[in-house]
Amino acid sequence: MTRLMVGIVIAFGVMPTLGLAQGPWSAQGVQQAGYHGQLPPHPGPAQDWHQPYGNDALTQYQLLPDDRGFLHDRDSRCDLLLGETISRSWVKFDYLLWDLKPFGNGIVGAPIQEDPGDPVPDLTGNNITSRVSAQDRVTGARAQTFITVPDFGRIDDKGLNGARLSLGIPTRIGTFEAEAFALEQSSEGFPVDPRLDTRNAFPVNIIPAVLLLNNGIANDDTMILFSESYRLSLATQVSGTEANWVFNPFDSAAAIQVSPSLGFRYFRLQDHMSISGSDIPDPLNAPMTILNHRITSRARNNVFGPQIGMKASTQIWKFTFDAETKFLLGINRIEAAVGTAQIFSAAELPTSSKDQITRFAPTLDLGLKMRVACTEHLSLHVGYDLLLGDGYSRAAKNVFYNAPANITDPPQIRLNQERSEFYAHGLSVGGELLFW
Repeated sequence: MTRLMVGIVIAFGVMPTLGLAQGPWSAQGVQQAGYHGQLPPHPGPAQDWHQPYGNDALTQYQLLPDDRGFLHDRDSRCDLLLGETISRSWVKFDYLLWDLKPFGNGIVGAPIQEDPGDPVPDLTGNNITSRVSAQDRVTGARAQTFITVPDFGRIDDKGLNGARLSLGIPTRIGTFEAEAFALEQSSEGFPVDPRLDTRNAFPVNIIPAVLLLNNGIANDDTMILFSESYRLSLATQVSGTEANWVFNPFDSAAAIQVSPSLGFRYFRLQDHMSISGSDIPDPLNAPMTILNHRITSRARNNVFGPQIGMKASTQIWKFTFDAETKFLLGINRIEAAVGTAQIFSAAELPTSSKDQITRFAPTLDLGLKMRVACTEHLSLHVGYDLLLGDGYSRAAKNVFYNAPANITDPPQIRLNQERSEFYAHGLSVGGELLFW
């Protein structure tokens, strides 16, 4: 019994004393965060912790860990700046309906020689008195046969669908804007079928043809004939991306806000042209000898460089009107190629000529837009865009249609890059979502 009493005295008397001698308890990795209600520190261990202190009966002592996540630190300015930037950012989506530059009404092939005093040669085959007879380079003129030369006037790159996605991140000194767009591939083409003209007493054949230069000289008797079929095809793709820094307006209190911009842009334009068809040079003596003519041309424009711009904006009631002009100091890295097959004979080997060159391609981008606020976070807009540039390579303009003076030599149809203009324009309709 005596030993039991000694153990009880040690447990309930000596052990608490040892605990107080070690000092107050402190949790590892925990810091005191203070009181709710901004009360002074706790009066100490002498008072009862369960009793209210001061006038606040709901006072609680809160303990928080040292590590509260990377978004919570002792200096909250970074958190506020990040949250404010994200809250004022925006994203915008546009549906595009654009037209591309037509190739004009030029003929597909080399120009024809026009003799002074003679009627202008009719390359459609419709004018009985001035149409051009079909001339085979090997066998000579074909009896009762005339030519029709297609032109690019039937190519219509209009109403192309596209999409554009834009992102804006505002800061105190300006707004970072980035966007990317792409148009659907324009695939245009048409066949030209041989036909029989029965307006005269003796019917004549009208067949498609591609005119050629004779050793670099225009003439009216060197050509590629298509007695069985002919088809012209053109495909064009347009896409691009850019990033700009739009500075704050010159005068934030002005009715029209004007802001300069500086950025970088990449623009891509690629073309593909194909002329294909078949011809039987001698249907009487060699009806099974068929030439499958092929002429292909490819051009790829990779335009990149810095751009400067100016943006003006004004607001009238719920409508906001924007006008933006950007000028690209573009460097155009061009890749082009022209190939042929079976131009003069079935045994002819395919030919190909390629080249890569660099040109200066200045490009102007003009945008007009009207916005209307639907809600606090959403607005809708409609606009017009114009993209105009020079120094571009186009597949339809890069072919040098030439034949050697000696009929036994292979064709000399090859690449001859020309400096061409390019423009695209059309409507844009979309919406803008503002993060708030």
